[in-house]
Amino acid sequence: MANEKEALIRLKSRAEGIKFAKVIFAALALSSCAATPIKSDGALTPSTLNVARSEHHGQRVKVFGWMTSSFERYGIWDSKAAFDRGNYTDDCVSLLIPEAMDTSKYDKRYVELEGDFVQRPGKNAVNLGACNKTTIILSEESPPTLVK
Repeated sequence: MANEKEALIRLKSRAEGIKFAKVIFAALALSSCAATPIKSDGALTPSTLNVARSEHHGQRVKVFGWMTSSFERYGIWDSKAAFDRGNYTDDCVSLLIPEAMDTSKYDKRYVELEGDFVQRPGKNAVNLGACNKTTIILSEESPPTLVK
């Protein structure tokens, strides 16, 4: 009988250890989600703009997202995960960047930016490296801001 009690105590102890390990794993999983910065009030996401493109067309918008700014990759994405999935039409808005603006320091970083949103650039515009027809036109006076 004493051996049965000891076995039962060990079994309970092992079950509590497994529960504790599950709690630790869940906490670590949730904390890894916190690596994505939080957008400020009033900032939109690229997917929000794409869903309501006609509503925002021609307006100055503030957008939060993960920016790509390298050869043939000029856009702002909902997140790095969205970029990795590659759903261009839903999760990305192209960026039209003034020639004088150096945006290399924002490449593959979370930013907030302001610009004029258009459903599609003008007829004579060529946007090499665009991720989508929807576009934010940046101005030299309003460079992106890194979000930490």
